[in-house]
Amino acid sequence: MKKHYIILISIITIFFFTDCGKNREEKIIGKWEMAWMVANENPTYKIVWDITEDSKIIETTTKIDDGTTVVKNGTYKFERQAGVEYIRIYDLFDIKTFNGKYRILRLTKEVLSIEEREDNEGEYEFNHIEFIKID
Repeated sequence: MKKHYIILISIITIFFFTDCGKNREEKIIGKWEMAWMVANENPTYKIVWDITEDSKIIETTTKIDDGTTVVKNGTYKFERQAGVEYIRIYDLFDIKTFNGKYRILRLTKEVLSIEEREDNEGEYEFNHIEFIKID
């Protein structure tokens, strides 16, 4: 009887962790507006990332004073290493290069907080970005 409980608990645990991981990846899908952390950091631009199911990031940068808009397309890969979640970004640069490996610090229905750990060449970088979900 004890053997049946161990098997049942093992199956439930595997199902729970597999299912939760997929839900976490799905939470990142949507439109996210960058929240400037410092008032004078770059308040003349509104930056929105549209993160899609097919591993694309569409960045729309709008200059607030004249409405000029630039759209850039990049890709991403969702990664897990030792229980820590990352998003690796490729080919996304305009005013600033966003390419690199970012640790996901917080991911809810409303907030995405990421911190860059390295660029795509493996060099250490640091960049903390906060987003608010708009879609």
